[in-house]
Amino acid sequence: MWFYKTPEGEEIGPVNGHKMVALIDDGALTETTPVRRHGASTWLEAWQTDRAGYLRHDDRQLAYELAVQPASLWRRLVAFAVDIVCYGVLGYAAVMAVLTMAANLLFQDLVFVIGVWVFVPVIVTFLYFIISLASRHQASPGMRLMGMHVYRLDSKPLGLWRSVARAFVFFLSAWAVVLLVMPFLNPRRRMIHDWATGTMVVAGLPPKALV
Repeated sequence: MWFYKTPEGEEIGPVNGHKMVALIDDGALTETTPVRRHGASTWLEAWQTDRAGYLRHDDRQLAYELAVQPASLWRRLVAFAVDIVCYGVLGYAAVMAVLTMAANLLFQDLVFVIGVWVFVPVIVTFLYFIISLASRHQASPGMRLMGMHVYRLDSKPLGLWRSVARAFVFFLSAWAVVLLVMPFLNPRRRMIHDWATGTMVVAGLPPKALV
């Protein structure tokens, strides 16, 4: 749904995309008429919105593909920081739960405790990213907070196994610090796990979440 402003500055809407196109065709809206999508705070001129593909294309998937833009690096960094806090808290809670349940077992020795502290957070972290990326949002909680999602280059849903592969390659490549500069070296801001799984991190919401 859309809103637009009259020459007098009056805000009209909400109006659906088909009606907006009809208004443009009838001359009621010009190329410089301010418009914005429902839920957005930024006003654009109608020609900018149309070029993005949201007015003229009935196919929402095609419109989405035309509008895909790489997410900025600062957004990705903030999102990752939020995710670290989230899976850190979940990992700590899981460790405490395991140690509490095993408190009276004879095999809870130093090796067991160290193993729990090492492996449980790793498992929680993997599950955190796999489950969130395989969901319809195709984004971790940090990504959703920053208005991003993972886009599959063939435009299909990310899927479970691709989410698993993406998380696995990310944690393998994260040990090579030099690979962290990759987003600065390509226009799509893709990292090793993006190349390996045919994905990229983009701004905005996936098709099913569009209004």
